[in-house]
Amino acid sequence: MSTTIILSAAQLLADPARWTQGAGARDQHGYPCWADSPKAVAWCALAALRMVYPFRLGDETWQAAVRAVAREIRLSPVAPVPLPDPDSVQSD
Repeated sequence: MSTTIILSAAQLLADPARWTQGAGARDQHGYPCWADSPKAVAWCALAALRMVYPFRLGDETWQAAVRAVAREIRLSPVAPVPLPDPDSVQSD
């Protein structure tokens, strides 16, 4: 399954105009934006993965795809950061 995700992300980035670095995504003017923004026209490798397979906390398929891409582009693996339980967070 992670191979399918990676191939889909590669297809999204096949056009060099849809590839960016230094931001997860960029709009048509080159300004950074959220990867899932309707204004996004270019993505980094990890944001492209997110576009073709939305992130789900603890999803092994997602994590396998990220690790495979990280190996290919020689990124240091990043340990997952535990997120707080939304029910235990108090609002001010």
